[in-house]
Amino acid sequence: MLNQPRKRPVWPFVLMGSVLGLAALAAVGTWVYGAYSMSDPATTILAAMASSPKTSEGKRGVITLWNADDFLKTSSGAQPKPLPASLDISVTFPGVVDGTGDVFNVRKVKAAHVPDGQYWTRDGSRTAAQIDAQLNCHDSN
Repeated sequence: MLNQPRKRPVWPFVLMGSVLGLAALAAVGTWVYGAYSMSDPATTILAAMASSPKTSEGKRGVITLWNADDFLKTSSGAQPKPLPASLDISVTFPGVVDGTGDVFNVRKVKAAHVPDGQYWTRDGSRTAAQIDAQLNCHDSN
């Protein structure tokens, strides 16, 4: 009787191939989820917001983006050229875990005419009292 070579089991190779395939699918799935689940804008500009506004307007919330002279603390970053189609603005407050913000269409904001004493909102210009009433805010006095 001749010695026949012993057959090697196939299952370890199938198992290893399956594990590698699942790992690759998980990596691609995670990337796709991250890419498609993000909110607008499609083009993201990463920048830390400035803090400690110097002007009374800034302290009330009226600021000019990328104007480092209006703040005590700023991060590096120049105004992008050209501006993106949308800006994702976030506002944070010291000691508060979650701030507020929104995504703004730059073309729409640039074209808006805002009367004195009013602020631009995505629903049109409004007074501070109208904004406060909309947000269910109240005076701390």
